[in-house]
Amino acid sequence: MVWLRSFVLILGIVVKKISAKRIVPIIPTFSILGVLFEVFLGKSRGGISEFSPSLLVFMLFWIGLSYAFLVVVPLTILLKKSK
Repeated sequence: MVWLRSFVLILGIVVKKISAKRIVPIIPTFSILGVLFEVFLGKSRGGISEFSPSLLVFMLFWIGLSYAFLVVVPLTILLKKSK
């Protein structure tokens, strides 16, 4: 649970620093960061290279989609507070 809190904290700092007004450009950015985190530091670090190419693409897409889902609610709250 610590990683989720730190992820949301980093999200909040980035959103406040760049003075984001829209949610759309931030979601793909954090999806890509989430995929990179999982591939290099997370649970997928060792086992993701053993997948077939089609399954690898699907898993990377699924990880990115999961991080996008995690980002939507905190981003909505942060952007409503800044208006």
